[in-house]
Amino acid sequence: MTSSSTGRSVSANDFTADPSQYQSLPGGSGGMLPSGAETSVQATFHNNEEEPTPQRVRASFFLMALCFSLNHSSVTTVLALATTELGGKLGGYSSGTLYVTYTLCALLFATAIVQRLGQKGALVAGCTAYCFYVVAFLIAYLVDNPIVVWLSAIGGSVLGGMAAGWLWSANTAYLTTTVKVYIDARGSDDASERTPLLPGAGEEAPGARTERRERQNRETASTFSSIFSTTYLGCEMGTKLVSFAVLQFFGGRLLNLTLCSVLAVTSAAGMLFIVDVEACQARRSANTPGDGSRKTLLEGLLGAATLFATDIRMPLMYPLQMGFGFTSSFLVYYVTAKVVNQFFGEASISLLTALISGTGAVLSLPISWAVPRTGSALWITLGLGCFMLVNALFTLLPKSTFGTYLAIVPMYLVYGVGRCIFEGQNKAVMANFFPNHGAAWGANLIVASGGSSAIGFFLYPHLEKEQMALIGCIASALGLVCYFIAETVQGPQDSNPDLNFSTIQFNYAWRGTHEMPEA
Repeated sequence: MTSSSTGRSVSANDFTADPSQYQSLPGGSGGMLPSGAETSVQATFHNNEEEPTPQRVRASFFLMALCFSLNHSSVTTVLALATTELGGKLGGYSSGTLYVTYTLCALLFATAIVQRLGQKGALVAGCTAYCFYVVAFLIAYLVDNPIVVWLSAIGGSVLGGMAAGWLWSANTAYLTTTVKVYIDARGSDDASERTPLLPGAGEEAPGARTERRERQNRETASTFSSIFSTTYLGCEMGTKLVSFAVLQFFGGRLLNLTLCSVLAVTSAAGMLFIVDVEACQARRSANTPGDGSRKTLLEGLLGAATLFATDIRMPLMYPLQMGFGFTSSFLVYYVTAKVVNQFFGEASISLLTALISGTGAVLSLPISWAVPRTGSALWITLGLGCFMLVNALFTLLPKSTFGTYLAIVPMYLVYGVGRCIFEGQNKAVMANFFPNHGAAWGANLIVASGGSSAIGFFLYPHLEKEQMALIGCIASALGLVCYFIAETVQGPQDSNPDLNFSTIQFNYAWRGTHEMPEA
């Protein structure tokens, strides 16, 4: 839109959100804007009272993180006890089935489901479906018939895995959209962050605007990723401590599973009250959820694969996710079930795994504060180094070495540091790499980490301890190398933020300088 008085271009960011500022503009309904200008500007400020403030966006994201975390924590608490509750064979198959369906759903259906249900709708539906996995363990505990136990365990794993497949994609999409809405709500063109315009001086230099926007995106993505990881890991720690107390002092497996079931259901209900940031972003972009901005079903189904094929940074980030996937399945299948359960008893499983979550919860926000000053590369290196150290020590040392708390606790603390960085800065890097494809990069993350975990759960029963740990060590080392390569390459610069599966272009270009970008 162009101002007739100054002749310069006018953007929506030149207006404030106060309707009183527009009363002097002639024409149109209510004397605010000419009717022809309503499409470009009024859509942004239409129903302005419904537009969230920065504080409401942040509060809604925290509510999403809290409900998601409590819901997912009930699942991980049950998952940690799967092998001991169901036995080694059924427990391993149940966990493996969970990760297989989780991976397949993420690869084939997650992007389309998130697109059709919307980000908020997919979060609500995913948390609701997740409840079936937890309830399935309760049924398996109450019933003595082996066939019913197997059907309940495997069936619950299928439903839980499918839910997880699109739930995590919805989560990453919601994170990516929240970053944009929050920046817009704050005012991306705040006068304190740019040189003030003189009358008739024109717009801010495009290069400066782009650089500032990228910096805002990096810092905001890091902040919200840390809010999520702190909440997520803190809730996970809390639920596992409660589980430990119930098993240790009340001897209540039934009570433990009942509490997890109630927690899963109530947190799923809480997800109904989060802000629909996707709708807010659509209004700010002068689109509506039902217009042509929606992809076709086929495009939605191929969203994850298309991002993988069109941006080389996506396959380069796979080994990092696989390093976490193989290490986590090794920790659950071998360390927790074979070491902790043997030397310390079932009740200690929840206590020790809570150390992982507690470590991450304590470190997430300090790391977020440090990232703008140090860059992301340092922390990604530290995270993968922690995974390599855990795997290497179990490769080199005999099982009996870890038969004391003095030996096993440091292993869980070290893994907790790596887990913290995976849940926080790893996802912040992904959100910065792929700002327009939240569901698609989330689906790829699931395929890589969930797929490698599924392979681990099915493969590890046939391997020795040293072979299991070596796989995780190699994957983590490869992940570090590929991450640094990903930081030095440029993905396709599409003018259209929506991936088009029919026009795959492998237009990867090396940057002129191979310096690490500021995180």
